[in-house]
Amino acid sequence: MNQELYALVLSGGHSSRMGTEKRLLNYHGEPQQYHLVHLLENSCTKVFISCTEIQSRDIAESYKVVVDQKIFADSGPMGGLLSGHKAFPKVSWLVVGCDYPFVDLAALGQLVNARAEKYDAVVYQDAEASQVEPLIGIYEVSCFSKMLREFQKGQTSLRLFLNLVRTEFLFPENPDVLQSIDTPEEFERAKRLIGLIKT
Repeated sequence: MNQELYALVLSGGHSSRMGTEKRLLNYHGEPQQYHLVHLLENSCTKVFISCTEIQSRDIAESYKVVVDQKIFADSGPMGGLLSGHKAFPKVSWLVVGCDYPFVDLAALGQLVNARAEKYDAVVYQDAEASQVEPLIGIYEVSCFSKMLREFQKGQTSLRLFLNLVRTEFLFPENPDVLQSIDTPEEFERAKRLIGLIKT
């Protein structure tokens, strides 16, 4: 693929079950949004944090941000992606949600290596649950005209959208990368596991 690839750290969620913003949780010695930026810098030309205007105020100036545009506000991850596309309409996007602390370079490499002209998107699928994980994947520039049409119809689910375009569904080499951490109990357990992995 010759299409330039930027990265988007999706951090604009409400984190209602966690009780605090998941982008700020510390699994790896720094806030998760910054850890993902540093990780993604190995795979992409530029990396941005996708956030609301209010969230952007506490992000360090050394990091690039894509602020949710008003037209796409309150429409979840699709709104973040469309805001990124509107800002940079000629690039493709590798996205990772802040919910996934086990994502690593191998998982990102598997996605990048699967890119091909015949696909509009490459995302992971959970082999056991048969559930698509749209927040760890690549969205090529070719898919955004259809994504915008779906948004205009009020359809903002990325899982449903992926069935409308040419999507490659991958099984991760390490299934742990698909673990989404959404509660304080899961956060404490994930921290312990990450500590064991690093020792």
